[in-house]
Amino acid sequence: MNFNKITYLKRLKYILILLLLIVSYNKIILPAFGLTVTGISIKSGLKITPTLTGFALTPASLAFDASPPTITPPTSASSGALTYTSSNTAVATVSGTTITLIGAGTTTITATQAATANYASATSTATLTVSSATPTLTGFALTPASLAFDASPPTITPPTSASSGALTYTSSNTAVATVSGTTITLIGAGTTTITATQAATANYASATSTATLTVSSATPTLTGFALNPAIVALGASPPTITPPTSASSGALTYTSSNTAVATVSGTTITLIGAGTTTITATQAAAGNYTSATSTATLTVTNTTAICFNGGQVVGSIIPPYYSCNCTSGYTGDQCQDANLGGSGF
Repeated sequence: MNFNKITYLKRLKYILILLLLIVSYNKIILPAFGLTVTGISIKSGLKITPTLTGFALTPASLAFDASPPTITPPTSASSGALTYTSSNTAVATVSGTTITLIGAGTTTITATQAATANYASATSTATLTVSSATPTLTGFALTPASLAFDASPPTITPPTSASSGALTYTSSNTAVATVSGTTITLIGAGTTTITATQAATANYASATSTATLTVSSATPTLTGFALNPAIVALGASPPTITPPTSASSGALTYTSSNTAVATVSGTTITLIGAGTTTITATQAAAGNYTSATSTATLTVTNTTAICFNGGQVVGSIIPPYYSCNCTSGYTGDQCQDANLGGSGF
């Protein structure tokens, strides 16, 4: 055997040993690590996990009634498709890249990048916080908002909002008005603020709206004022006053427009001379009522009423007639005749 032959055999031996080792690694060892050997090329079955960066929600914290956040997609070395999911669909849902707010609370939005030939699937997360919104109450009104104390109370026009919270009403000054349910009761003159409060719900906070109610003093209506009689002869008994009545408790006073015809002191009228005068009853302001007046006309004739023998002039006197209330034992128009007594005409 020559030297070249020996060298060849040694090389062949080494090649066989190398092939054996390659086969052993390819069949047993390499698969355990996800490796294969093709010819003399080694290929890996392992995929790289990409790092997702820049994933964000803008804004990440907002009120329930705000515009939903926009998604800033993550970037990576992978070209895998991106999808998004919400961990709490009672707070928000995601369709494509559109987020829809469902309710107040917190949810995790997950961006998932699909696997490709060289990259595994990977995820990135962002937290979304949705707070309760404060509803805007509109349209709250009182009709009318300004009225007299003796008027019918105003009606409430309730406010509207995006919330379904129950509405309640309160008065800042219960000496002016109170509220029960939606019914306002007037108590006195003055100003009060009526507040509509909408209760909180799952997605909306409590909110209020106000309206001002002004109650002015009422002008009482005086009725029933009269003079009895309203026409008398000078010298006759003066008329009596029937005082007026009203809803007010104000004190009553009386005046005469023509003191040459009659004067008034308290409730007593004194006849002074023939003519006409206006007797005015004035009720003073009191509590929730202003001052008010009522009038009656008094006519005093210039006919002198004479009753003899102690008789007294009574009744309405229209010239030239008058009546006498005679004492016992006298009769006649002027009580001039002695008799059993009575009235003359």
